[in-house]
Amino acid sequence: MINDGDDNLAMCVQCRYTFCKKCKEIFHSQTMCPKDYMIQQLKLQQEKERQRIQQQKEEALAQLAEAEQKKKASAEQKIATQKFRQIVIKLSDEQALLEQILNAERIESLNTQYCPKCHVRIEKNGGCSHMHCSQCNHDFTWQPITKPEASNNISLLNDYMDNPIRIESVKKELNKVTNTGLY
Repeated sequence: MINDGDDNLAMCVQCRYTFCKKCKEIFHSQTMCPKDYMIQQLKLQQEKERQRIQQQKEEALAQLAEAEQKKKASAEQKIATQKFRQIVIKLSDEQALLEQILNAERIESLNTQYCPKCHVRIEKNGGCSHMHCSQCNHDFTWQPITKPEASNNISLLNDYMDNPIRIESVKKELNKVTNTGLY
């Protein structure tokens, strides 16, 4: 094989057949080698695909930024409207809410434990340490609770446990604690 120069021309030394040294087909002097043409087309296709992906990426980022901007504006507007919203509770609802709070605190202060199986609060009001949960029918042994000597918890019931008639003063006390100013 003889190949002179920078072109793709090659010649067989035995039969003097001329051919393209890239594609090994008949030499094509006036046209581009089909192998070079395919490589060039693949490169162009890759470039177009890269540009399309880049454009989609930029569009997606723009949409994301716009969505985040809208979300931020919405959150800021929501916060602004919530700053000045007043809590208005009807007197009957206020009474029911206060009773729920007092009942929850009473339950917390009594001798209660959770069922180990279904986690329902159970009150022990005497008798032996064998307990039966009426919710899930689980039998278990009551574990004595060690009470801390000094508690940092402030109970609203401490002053009012013996006298349920003093509910108005509990309301005032609650309002002082929560700084709502509603009396």
